Amino acid sequence: MLGNDLCRTWGPNCPTATAMWNGRKPIAEQQREALKEMIDGKDRKLAHAEPDWDGIVDPHIADQAVRSRVAISQSLQELKHLTITRRRLSLAINRGIRRSVV
Repeated sequence: MLGNDLCRTWGPNCPTATAMWNGRKPIAEQQREALKEMIDGKDRKLAHAEPDWDGIVDPHIADQAVRSRVAISQSLQELKHLTITRRRLSLAINRGIRRSVV
């Protein structure tokens, strides 16, 4: 928690993470309901493994907690509130460091 009060992610002259969080504008009730409907729809889709519009079937997820996390993640990604970056290439191994460890 102290890191949020001291760290200035956006630069030395910008507000702290805590100040940004406290100054945020809450989402409207209509936006909240739209997000809930989207999450519920994705949860139902994952539970029943219905085919997508392009014919792809999502795997059935039996565990409710896992299904909820996947539905929330997919909804936030679709609304551009969450981005996930995966590396396609692994990092090179520095052989000098490897020799010193082995």
